[in-house]
Amino acid sequence: MQTLFIMNEAKIYPKGTVFQLLLNGRDASSVINEWWEASTQADVRVRKAKTKGCMVLETEDMIYASHIIKLWPGTKVNIKEPKK
Repeated sequence: MQTLFIMNEAKIYPKGTVFQLLLNGRDASSVINEWWEASTQADVRVRKAKTKGCMVLETEDMIYASHIIKLWPGTKVNIKEPKK
């Protein structure tokens, strides 16, 4: 189990939870550059969003998702918990 802090609220998520982060294209580019330059040990999947000009970053790393949310305010988050 992992704990994610968003807006001073803590919630525990089971292993395998996927965090989908919606960012505009410029912010997504900045996140990927930061991920690459810092050699972050987190798996990240990037895809185009249905929303025009936006990208979705998907990761199972709760700490990295929290890092992105703090550094890029306004990031929309969708959390997909694994099926039981």
